[in-house]
Amino acid sequence: MAMRSHPSSGPRAGRNNISHRGGIRKRGQHPARVDTDGDLDMDSNGAGRGRGRGRGGRRHNTPIPQTNGHGNPFKDTRKTKLDLSAVQRGVFRAMGGADSGPRGRGVSSRLGKTVTGRNNHSARGLDQIVIRGLQQSKAAANADGGLEALVSWLERKATVPGGEAVRVKKSRPEGNDVIISVRSEDITSIIRLNNYQFAGANLSIDLYQQGKAFAKDHTVNAEAAEVKALLLNALSRRYNQDMKLLDLSNLGEDSELVSSGLLDTHSRISKLFPALMGVCDEQFENQLKKSEAVVSISLANNNLFNLEHVFKLAKTFPNIKNLDLSNNQFKNVHALEKWRFEFPQLEHLVVSGNPIENGDPSFMSSLMDRYPKLRKLETTPGLPTKEVQVRPNTGINMPVVPPDFRDDSDISKNFIIRFFPAFDTNRQLLLNEYYDNDSLFSINVNTQSPREQTTTTPHASWDQYIKSSRNLLKINHTRARMNRLAKGSEKIRALWNTLPATRHADLKSEPEKWCIECHSIVAVPDKNISAGVGGLIITAHGEYMQEDGMKRSFDRTIVLGPGAGSGGVRVVSDMMTVRAYGGYEAWVPNSTTQVPQLTIPSQTNQQIRSSPAPIPALPDDFGRLIEGKTPEQLTKETMAMELTSRTHMTIEYSGLCLAESGWDLENAYRAFEGAKAQLPQEAFLPF
Repeated sequence: MAMRSHPSSGPRAGRNNISHRGGIRKRGQHPARVDTDGDLDMDSNGAGRGRGRGRGGRRHNTPIPQTNGHGNPFKDTRKTKLDLSAVQRGVFRAMGGADSGPRGRGVSSRLGKTVTGRNNHSARGLDQIVIRGLQQSKAAANADGGLEALVSWLERKATVPGGEAVRVKKSRPEGNDVIISVRSEDITSIIRLNNYQFAGANLSIDLYQQGKAFAKDHTVNAEAAEVKALLLNALSRRYNQDMKLLDLSNLGEDSELVSSGLLDTHSRISKLFPALMGVCDEQFENQLKKSEAVVSISLANNNLFNLEHVFKLAKTFPNIKNLDLSNNQFKNVHALEKWRFEFPQLEHLVVSGNPIENGDPSFMSSLMDRYPKLRKLETTPGLPTKEVQVRPNTGINMPVVPPDFRDDSDISKNFIIRFFPAFDTNRQLLLNEYYDNDSLFSINVNTQSPREQTTTTPHASWDQYIKSSRNLLKINHTRARMNRLAKGSEKIRALWNTLPATRHADLKSEPEKWCIECHSIVAVPDKNISAGVGGLIITAHGEYMQEDGMKRSFDRTIVLGPGAGSGGVRVVSDMMTVRAYGGYEAWVPNSTTQVPQLTIPSQTNQQIRSSPAPIPALPDDFGRLIEGKTPEQLTKETMAMELTSRTHMTIEYSGLCLAESGWDLENAYRAFEGAKAQLPQEAFLPF
C-alpha cells in the first residue's frame, strides 16, 4: 500500500502548500500570507487588493455628500423663508398632534441623513414606548403572553380612520412590561391610548429610555416656535367670538401666510391646514369647550377640489353646526366623500359657487342623506334652496309620543317617587320595604348602544358591572344565565353591594331627563294563587352619575304585585340595563305628531292618559288595589277589565265568560270568538 504524503506543517504551512493535483486553479490567485504563528496576516500591504476583505482593505459605505451646487450639504442658499415641512414635526410634538410630517422609507431629515436601515433606530427616527398592564389582562394567558394581540390592538386603535396606518416596528417583553419601537411621528397616536382598557386591564403607556419611563422634552426649536406663533396669530385674527365663527376662507390671500412662505409649494400647502388644526387643538382643554367655542366654520374661496388638505377639520371640530364650502371647485358628491360619516350635528351647509351645482343633479338629496340633522342646504341664488323643517322618514313611521302612564290610583307614582332616591341613598331600606324572598333582580350591560354625540365622557371600564351582567345575547349557557339571576332579598343585596354608588337625575327639577311608563298587567306570579294576580309594570329610562363622575344611561323594568311592602306592593321582578350615556333627546315628543289624550289631574311629572276602553258604571274601587280586597278578587276584576278591553263586552258578560272558562283569559277569549255571533246586543258596550 502506497503511503499518502501529508502536507507540511509549521509556520510557513499555508494554502499554497496544498496540492491541487492538476485541477483547475483560478488564475491570478495569490497565496495567502501568514505570520510567524501560522495565522493569516490581516495587516499586510496586499490584503484585500480591492476585494474589500480585511481591515486594511475594508470599504466604508460612507455616502457621498450631496450638495446644492455651492459645496454645502443640504443647505438651502436660495432664500431664508421658513420651511414648514422641516419644522412641522417640532410644532406637532409640542402641540401633541398626531401628524408630524412625511412618512415612508427614504425620508430625508433636516440634517440630510437618509432614513434607511433595519436596526438603525436613531437613523430611522424610531422611539421606544413602555407599556404596563399586559400581565393583568386576559391576553396574558396566550402562548406568547399576549404580545401579538397587544401589538395588533395598538396598531388598530392608534390608526386614525382615513389616515396612514400606524405600525409597531419592534416589540419585546422586559420583565412585566412591554417595550415597543415606533416611528417618531406615531408617538402621540400610541401614547393617547394611555389608560385605555385592553382585554380587561387598564394599560399604562409612556415614553421609554434606558429602562426608565420619562417625560419627553417637547422643547420646540426657535423655527418651529415662530411658525406656531404665526399660525396662532392667523387663527386669532380669523375667530369671531360673538358669532362663534372660525373664518378660514381665502387662506391663499392671507398676507402674513403668503409672506412667510408657507404657501409657496404644494408640499407646504398640504401641511398648513393640519398644522392649523393642531394649534386649534392646543387652545382647548377638552372637546366640550371646543364645541362651545366654535359652532360655525367657513372654508369659502380656497380653490378646493377635494378634501385632501382639509380633512382634519372633521376630526378637530366634529360637532360644528354650520359649514360654508362656497366658491370652491367641488365637482360632485364624490369630492366630499371623506366627510361622508363626519359632522353628526351639522344643520346648515353652504355649497353655492361650486361646479357640483351643475354637474351633479342629485347632489342635494345625497348631501341631505349624509347628514342626519341637516336642516338647510344653501345653493347659488337662482337654484332651488333646499330647506327641511321636519326630515322625511323613509322607513317605518314611528312617531315619538309622550310617555303612556296609566295608574289612576297613584300606586306606581308613589313607588317611583320613593324608589330611585332610596336606591341612591339607602339601598338596604329599599330592600326591606319592597323586596322579599321571591323577588327577582338581574342586570345586563349593553356595550353596543349609541353614545351621545357631543359628550366628553371618556370610554370607561365596565368592570363593576360585567361580572354580573346577564345579557342573554352574550350569555348562552343555561347555568351561567341562572347564576346571574338573583332571587331573594339577600342575594339581591349581595349583588347591589358590587354596584357603584349612583345619583339619579331629580324627578321634580329635571323631568325632561326621564321617560317613565306604567301599565296594568295580569297573571303576575304569586305563591298563593296559581293563576297569578293583577299588577303593574313600570318601564323607566333615564341617567345617573356614578361616584367616580362617570355618567351612564339606564333602562329599568319593574313589575309590582300585591304584597306586604310599603303601600301594599312588592317588587316581583326588577330588570336593569346599563349602557353608555346616550342623552335624552330620543324620547322628546315629536311636536307635529298628534296623539289623542285624556288628561287627568295629577301631581306627577309624567303625562297620564286614560285606558283605551272606558268601562261605564263601575265602582270607583273596581280593579284597584285597596285595603280589604283579596288578591284573588283583584285578579278577577283585572282579568274582566282586560277581556272587556279586547272584546268590548260589558263587565258582566266578561265575568260570565271568564267563569265558564275557569278564569283563564286566553280560553275565555277563544270562547268569545266562537260565540260572539250568537251574543245579544246588550252583551256589548254601546260604542
